Amino acid sequence: MVISFITAYILGTIAGFLASIPLGPIGILCTQRTLSSGRISGFISGAGAALADTIFATLALFCLTYINAFLEKYDFWVQVVGGIILIVFGFYTFHKKVPRTHSITHTSTKFTRDYISNFLSVLLLTLTNPAYFLVYAMIFAALGMGGSDYSFGADFLLLLGVYTGTNLWWFILTFSVDKLRSKFTYRGLLWLNWISGGIIMGFGVWGIIKVVIKLLDIIIEKIPISIL
Repeated sequence: MVISFITAYILGTIAGFLASIPLGPIGILCTQRTLSSGRISGFISGAGAALADTIFATLALFCLTYINAFLEKYDFWVQVVGGIILIVFGFYTFHKKVPRTHSITHTSTKFTRDYISNFLSVLLLTLTNPAYFLVYAMIFAALGMGGSDYSFGADFLLLLGVYTGTNLWWFILTFSVDKLRSKFTYRGLLWLNWISGGIIMGFGVWGIIKVVIKLLDIIIEKIPISIL
């Protein structure tokens, strides 16, 4: 039975929305940007994550075997790079200056530059986390997405649905968080930056620790039993 375009789009929207809900370092970063710089800044940051999610969903749909082989071969370096980037972003967030007032003013050039920076930074950060690829691979497998029942048009609408669903989640999150923004004092925003930056750096450090543990396991396995 061939899946209809509407069904493919709805299933993609559900998949994108569900995959975005867990509040990891990306969610923390978007929340911090919403509270410190406004809803638009937070949402545009989330849109960068949404594009990265759609890229991972595309790879999961069409290149599952090849990408799995790539991740198995370069998993060590992907984790190292991802951990370092998380630490850098966390450090930047920790030391980011907080405006003394909630009314954020921008010149036209700075306004555009800030939003482009928000979008690209989260896009890059999300792309260094291959876990999102695995999430979409599992969701597609669980919901029976892709395969012979899907035409090219249905596949396209499925991925468009993923992008819609992820953006829907980021809109809901940033809109909700923005409602709390007026309740934060200058000191509260400082604490938000410190806590958010610390958590994001913690994710990065934990990623590096996992790589070191894996490396130590490999070294120990290669040590002759007689020496031990």
